[in-house]
Amino acid sequence: MKQLIFIFLNMGLYLAGFQVSGQVTQGTHALGLEIAWNTRNVENGLDSQIDNLRLTPSYSYFIKDRLSIIGGGSYQSNKANNDYQGPDFQGLAYGFERKEVDAFIGLRKYIVVQPKLFLMGTYGLKYHWNETYVEQMHQGDKSNSLQTARQVGFFGNLGLAFFPHEKFSFELIFFDARFFRIYNKRRFYTETKIHKYQGWGFELAGFLNQPSLGLRYFF
Repeated sequence: MKQLIFIFLNMGLYLAGFQVSGQVTQGTHALGLEIAWNTRNVENGLDSQIDNLRLTPSYSYFIKDRLSIIGGGSYQSNKANNDYQGPDFQGLAYGFERKEVDAFIGLRKYIVVQPKLFLMGTYGLKYHWNETYVEQMHQGDKSNSLQTARQVGFFGNLGLAFFPHEKFSFELIFFDARFFRIYNKRRFYTETKIHKYQGWGFELAGFLNQPSLGLRYFF
């Protein structure tokens, strides 16, 4: 992913001198697809992580020159089963299934850097939901749990858009910030009690921390 970022930037800076502008005028529609790589933690007592390739389609409409309303969302599901061998694990095995849904809506502003290169700033509202089911077996004892989490809040990000043609753009999001409300609920099936947690969260991602690349078609 890091190599793709540097290739993208080198292409943008090298070709930015060509006198072709992007189609970011009032009344324009656009369809986009964002590709992001991220890592999620799974609470199973083993500090496991999931590496995800996330695809997020989106739609935008320019209400003014270089200003658009944008909205989109994504869904993904992950499953895994692991049997650990060796005397240290003593027959430990676990499996999990995780589902995630994301949806957002906001405003995106384009600022001209060069005729084919734009700085993008996006801000708005975002909703995230996930559900994780974990099943674990240790020395013949079986345990399982179900956790659901919802996050509702504000987001903002910065990126670059490069137009090799007025109908297409390549996009790189290199800075992302989120401020959200958390609603977590976890249930262990060996217990009757449901554990709940509510609070506030703030996330900040820099240039090389889980960046995303995208392609957008303008019409």
